[in-house]
Amino acid sequence: MNKFTESLSADLAASCGLVWRRKLRRPIHKTTVKTNSISRIFRIRAFGARLVVCAFITGSAWMANAAGPACSTDSFTNSLGDWVFINSAPCGTYGEVYSRWQTNNNVATLVKMKYMVNEPAGPAKAIVLLFTGGSGDAGIVPGTNGTVANAATNFLVRSAQLFVDDGYRTVVVDSPEDSSGNKLYTNGLINANAAFDLYRVSVTNAWDIENVIQQIPGWTNLQVFLAGTSRGALTTVAQYHLGMGICLSSAVNVGNNTPGYPLYIGELSEPALQPTNVTVPVQFLVNADDACPEASPSITTNTLWKEFTNDTVLGGALNLAPSVVVSSNADGTDACGDVEPHGYLGIEINAVGTITSWLDQVLPRLKVKNVIALDSSLILTNMNPVTVDLSPLISVPPAPSFSLSLPYATSVSGVAISLAGTKVNYTPNSSGADDGFLFQYTDTNGVRSIGMVRLRFGENPQLAIQSASPIAVILSWPGQSAGWFLQETPSMSPTAWLFSTSGPTNPATVPMSSAAENFYRLFKP
Repeated sequence: MNKFTESLSADLAASCGLVWRRKLRRPIHKTTVKTNSISRIFRIRAFGARLVVCAFITGSAWMANAAGPACSTDSFTNSLGDWVFINSAPCGTYGEVYSRWQTNNNVATLVKMKYMVNEPAGPAKAIVLLFTGGSGDAGIVPGTNGTVANAATNFLVRSAQLFVDDGYRTVVVDSPEDSSGNKLYTNGLINANAAFDLYRVSVTNAWDIENVIQQIPGWTNLQVFLAGTSRGALTTVAQYHLGMGICLSSAVNVGNNTPGYPLYIGELSEPALQPTNVTVPVQFLVNADDACPEASPSITTNTLWKEFTNDTVLGGALNLAPSVVVSSNADGTDACGDVEPHGYLGIEINAVGTITSWLDQVLPRLKVKNVIALDSSLILTNMNPVTVDLSPLISVPPAPSFSLSLPYATSVSGVAISLAGTKVNYTPNSSGADDGFLFQYTDTNGVRSIGMVRLRFGENPQLAIQSASPIAVILSWPGQSAGWFLQETPSMSPTAWLFSTSGPTNPATVPMSSAAENFYRLFKP
């Protein structure tokens, strides 16, 4: 059994005049909703020159925000002739999750995924993930107490509440950021869109999205769908494995095949964007007046939708001809912009209604989830090949081999993986960086779910404490333990963990006050 062991360092005990040692034994609990690791939690309180160190375990909670009428109207022009856009942000709830860590310029940084949840008044029919176009920036700005202060004007982002009015729990997924709030995957090619497109079609994106999914209430029993507009349609096609159906609006279907340019659905150089690879039901929406040259309505309605021929969920029964709306409303000069016909300006209720109407047809044909894939973590202490048995990683084990598959051929870091029966073969790439892979389980009702296997190199580190001065202590952990970040909170009731200003800096000098106490822990996604 894996156990955490904590102790007061010898030099600290000597400097404090204390002889104190305590062990905390706790199994690592593997569960479908656990998405990060923590070290022991230390409480540090100053009593003159003495320190008292204790350990605690914490949990977390999620709450919904109230809806309002301003979120549920079409965009309209006011008496001055200015457009007033529908805005779902006031009706949304803010969330974030740290999905993984990576090294930028030899410095460990966390990857943060922000999201906005809009919640129906009654029980949700299903969960619908919404993906914006462009370089993926949904513009989500957190407010206070879990509210959303602002979000982008993208069609799906601003219209999220309209799905909710039809009974669907929506989740707007923002683009990833580093621990300083800088957007990732937007540099290095001809433009930000081209750079982000490579992330859209990657297993890294799938990993980040699945981390978000597992934060959403009901994800273990509700069906999940993906909806993307414009370049967001690339995400839904490439990551279709994460849901039971996908919805594409104003999908990009034309482009330059030259390497380094933005991608489009059907581009032969990108396997993840081939329509014939998609094995779930697909819905299309176009605006007949859309003048965006990269999202031709005629290509979608005449040819593209017919190329999605491999639906194995419903046998193509609901892969219907695209829904077509007509509106020339515009508030700008960018034909591919959010507030143009390309973005269904002023007809949001009608446009979203075509999507939810299709979802209402799909849902009764899907059976309920009866067993789901579970997450797991594996600690590696060397670079030898390992075998991971997936058969116990479902909610009612064992999983038969025919029910398991690898939707992505590599791990997050690009290591090739293979499945033999119920076992995945993985050979570390010698970098020593943490990794992970996704697997898919299909239950006896034909419902699919995704499990995450985290591969961590090195044991969970001991957080050591020693006195630096009467008003400071030094917190440290073994130098070879990469990817750990120091967190702190002034109270365990309620718990509000914040990253210490030192971040991954090791060791870290922490100030103390005789009038206050702080709790510290090490965190890794």
